[in-house]
Amino acid sequence: MRINSGDIAVLGGLMEDRVDYNNGRLPLLGQIPVAGELVTKRDNAAKKSELVILLRAVVIKDTSLDGDYAAMKGYLPGDDFFAQPNEAQPFNIVPSR
Repeated sequence: MRINSGDIAVLGGLMEDRVDYNNGRLPLLGQIPVAGELVTKRDNAAKKSELVILLRAVVIKDTSLDGDYAAMKGYLPGDDFFAQPNEAQPFNIVPSR
């Protein structure tokens, strides 16, 4: 496979089809041939899921560590990403008088 820098390629994927058939009926009444259909419950469901693997190729022109960092800097989180979150302030749930 050949793609240009910045292009996205589809590598592959998986598909799954699932069908669930659930039947329920009242004891004794559900066994009667014609009248049993009136007290029978059918709960059928179909589900389809798909997993696709995509790859975005980026050619790094500068092979030094600084070049790698400069090329990927836009994708990295900001400087405040690892900053400590603000401490939660306690609050009083009893109304003041």
